[in-house]
Amino acid sequence: MKLFSRLFLSVFLLVSCLISYQAIAKQGGDQYPHGSEGFMAGAVPPAGDYMMVYGVDYRGTLMDDSGDEVKVGNEDIDIHINALSVRWIHVTETKILNGDFGFHVIAPYMRGKIDVAGNTTSMSGLGDIVVDPFIAWHYPNLHLVAGVIFFCQRENLIRMKQ
Repeated sequence: MKLFSRLFLSVFLLVSCLISYQAIAKQGGDQYPHGSEGFMAGAVPPAGDYMMVYGVDYRGTLMDDSGDEVKVGNEDIDIHINALSVRWIHVTETKILNGDFGFHVIAPYMRGKIDVAGNTTSMSGLGDIVVDPFIAWHYPNLHLVAGVIFFCQRENLIRMKQ
């Protein structure tokens, strides 16, 4: 049993390192506030409907791909973003592969302000919507969730609306 545990841990750490390497290369924004789902991640509630709300207040300076501040003349480009993301989780009583079937939808509303050398531009609106069907398995000391995330990009939603 110890051999299996060590082998499992080794494979888990290797896969985690590979996944985190890919996450570093990711471009673009996130719909999930980092760290908000750490405790009991993967523990899906019983059948029913659930709502969660995430709030984010971000202030920073625009950086380039090298991590250096982007400047206009000698002035920084300052960014201020407020976001409120509503997450609806629906867990059905349907079992697939002996797991609970469900889905969740995240709809973020964002308001942003960019200040370049005293010139300020503001924008607000609906961000990219996330739709994620999933299957969740529950064991006495372990919870697992597998799903496929679909991003409905804002640009595509605007085109569909016209």
